[in-house]
Parts: sequence; C-alpha cells; structure tokens
Amino acid sequence: KIQCIANSKWTANQISKKLKIKIKDVPLLPYPIDLKFWSRNTNIATAKNAIGVNPNKYVIMFGAPNQSEYRKGFDLLKKALSLLPKKIIEKSSIVVFGGNFDEKSLELKNIINLGSIESDNQLKSLYSAADVVVMPSRLETFGQVALEAIACGSPVASFKSSGLIDVISHKKTGYL
Repeated sequence: KIQCIANSKWTANQISKKLKIKIKDVPLLPYPIDLKFWSRNTNIATAKNAIGVNPNKYVIMFGAPNQSEYRKGFDLLKKALSLLPKKIIEKSSIVVFGGNFDEKSLELKNIINLGSIESDNQLKSLYSAADVVVMPSRLETFGQVALEAIACGSPVASFKSSGLIDVISHKKTGYL
C-alpha cells in the first residue's frame, strides 16, 4: 500500500484526481518555515540601500533558478511589465535573482540582476527590500518563496492557481 502526502490543497486535489482516490485519503503536510528567522530584519530603506536600490523607488522582485523554465512564468512577467505605464516603470527597480537571467530580454534599463543567492540571510534581506515579490508561475506545488517573502513582510503577486492559493491570502498577504 502506498500513502501519498500532499504539501498543499492543490497538490492533494491533483493526487486525488490522478490516482482516483478520495481527497480525505491524502493527508496535508505543508512545508514549515521558521518564523523566528523568516521575518523582516531591517527597515525597507536600509534593505534597498544594501542591494543598491534608491530607497524612493519601488522594488519589484522575481526569483527563479532558471528564467527559461516555462512553469516559472518569466515570459509572463516580461509581458506584464510591458503593460505597466512608463511612469510606474521609471519609479521602480526590477530586481531578479537566481540563475540564467538575461537583462536584455526584459528590455528595461532599471533591472538589477543579483545572480544566485547562496545564503538564507541574504535572501531574507532581499525579501525585506521588496515592495512586491512577483510569482507569475504557471505551476507551483506549494510556494516556499511566497511563504518566506510574506513572512518577511513583502506582499506576493501571483496567479490564482496551484499551490500558491494555500499561501497567499488575497488582499491581506498579497494579490491573486
């Protein structure tokens, strides 16, 4: 007998549908995070200065191991940013972290590519600097990045889909 355990309600529903078992037979065990660690460690202006961003600018943050990974939705972020009024873009810094980012692909002058982040302390500071963390993912089984960002005081903008609906409370901790 195999026991399936899900990390989000969405994942539990997927397991239930695929394996044709009752949803009540799929226990839910979300990923935990240490809220003593994942919290805003500094004020926003200090955090923005630490990454080289003018404290008066909005920070729109996106991170992914690989921008070309389809399910992470980097192409959707580019499209969304192109729809923002020029005035908003000029008042913002787009901060990306992770791997394989091509700043030219965004066609924006105000992008800051931080590359791979190796330390949780550094990541916590990044989340603290963000005015919004954008997760345009087509698929997330849970949303660890969203949970960490919210714990650090930054709202998360995402599609109302997959595991992110368990993490983001619309208009309270972010926007779905």
